[in-house]
Amino acid sequence: MKPKVGIGITTYEDIRSINYGLSFYDALVASSTRLAPYRIHVIGEKYDVDNAQDFALHWRSERRLVIQPKYGIAATYHEPVDIGADWRTRGALSGNGQVCFSGRDPHGDSTLTLQHNYAANVDWRGLFVQLIDLMKPAHANLHIFTERELELAGEGRFAFRAPVAGEACFVAWKSSLGDWRLPDPWEVAERRRYRFLPSLAWGNYLGDEFSGRFDRNLVIDRSSAPTELNNGLLFQVTENLSDVINRPIFFESERENIQGAFANDFFRSD
Repeated sequence: MKPKVGIGITTYEDIRSINYGLSFYDALVASSTRLAPYRIHVIGEKYDVDNAQDFALHWRSERRLVIQPKYGIAATYHEPVDIGADWRTRGALSGNGQVCFSGRDPHGDSTLTLQHNYAANVDWRGLFVQLIDLMKPAHANLHIFTERELELAGEGRFAFRAPVAGEACFVAWKSSLGDWRLPDPWEVAERRRYRFLPSLAWGNYLGDEFSGRFDRNLVIDRSSAPTELNNGLLFQVTENLSDVINRPIFFESERENIQGAFANDFFRSD
């Protein structure tokens, strides 16, 4: 299994404008021109991408989708929906990315995810920081997905298979009946009170939504390169992203040490 690197962003900023698409594209190619998308998909439609303008043109698309009513009512109706880009890259850093917008929920989150073949000579952390600065997230993560972590999952431990993104990852809980529950849509304060994470990635950004769920000073003391940014805390588990591959036991030990600064019920793998 070739290692993959992934970035996940969850934000409540309105990132639908073409300027976000342009800035995002610029951030990609500033890290490596090999990350430039060559094609965008929008609900089955394909568009070639040669430059930032091509990409930004399809960053957000509006489509009128048929919504089927429930309970056997015969009528159907249409509503406009904002569709985010789903793009591909090729070559040594082949991969994909997707942006999803909050839709009709005025208090909803938007997400951005990236997955690419890992290369040590790409400044992944630099790209990560640029995206945090651009999108003002509630949560962001940067990690390498490895075969070792998947093996650990077989032992009942959590393994990153993809970037973590989306409000539900941080607020859903399992009821006594075993079903997953979410705060009601109108409970905006509860939706913005993030209570859970599956695990720490190598690179992490925690916004105000995590307030009260960890000892900030202890995380700063135990982590690598902690930085106050946009009212949140950016930190790494170790100094180098490559430690996830080259020094996995060291990385896991450091992560466990940092996780001790969080509430007892904060991390969960189910």
